[in-house]
Amino acid sequence: EYYNVARGGYVLASPPGQPPHVQTGHLRQGILWLREAKGVRKVGTNIGYGVFHELTELTARPFIRPVFVKNKDKIARILAGA
Repeated sequence: EYYNVARGGYVLASPPGQPPHVQTGHLRQGILWLREAKGVRKVGTNIGYGVFHELTELTARPFIRPVFVKNKDKIARILAGA
């Protein structure tokens, strides 16, 4: 099991390679998208620590890419109608 100290106590942390467990909801609420052109969207987060979860091997808990990969066909169909 993996543990992180937060708010003066211990919370169960997700294992590396899995999305982070929800602790405050800030990361989930900070997922944003931007329309660049017809059928083209950028997805990211405005939460500072989100980039570390998503892109670094130190924390290795991606939360945007796995959802995109799992749903890319559905996303393509939605964007085709946009």
